[in-house]
Amino acid sequence: MQKQHADQDQRKILSLAHFISGGANETDALSAARARHWLDEAGAPTPEGLDLVAAVSTQTDTRSAFRNLF
Repeated sequence: MQKQHADQDQRKILSLAHFISGGANETDALSAARARHWLDEAGAPTPEGLDLVAAVSTQTDTRSAFRNLF
């Protein structure tokens, strides 16, 4: 179950990285997430990445563009 949760968090982080990268391909989104320290070198969510997921997931007043990512 923990692996599944980590995989979901990784997908959410990559979705946001893809969005803010202007629709970059998957490799560019992964690089962007790593550069921002949201994912580690193995692609696992970092504490910063988990904070990002929590912050964006719980916002009811965020722009719909961000809410719809998660």
